Amino acid sequence: MVHPDWPGLYFIGLLNLNGAANQAYERQAPWIVAVETGEALLPTREEMVAAIRRKTKWVKRYYPGTARHTIEEEPIRYFRELRISLRAARARAQSRGKKASLARARGWIRALLAPTI
Repeated sequence: MVHPDWPGLYFIGLLNLNGAANQAYERQAPWIVAVETGEALLPTREEMVAAIRRKTKWVKRYYPGTARHTIEEEPIRYFRELRISLRAARARAQSRGKKASLARARGWIRALLAPTI
């Protein structure tokens, strides 16, 4: 969801599930909110690159020779990966003494959802 060189730019739903896509959006959104509010911290660039390499190897092993499958995800596996990565991101934030400002988070969400008229 996050490019190692562009933290803050999120690719929501840029995957191919063999199930309802809205399930992915609903699980990705809290992950992004946690990062944006400071409740969770992204891994280092090097850690992100290593994770991408591991995932690329896995995709090549299970979906050989097909470009379409570079964004293929098995829902159960992917949702588990999201849970694990969010848990790790929250632990990183806590270990560095970071805490989300709930007032700021609520304000950010309120501003995002406010009518534009």
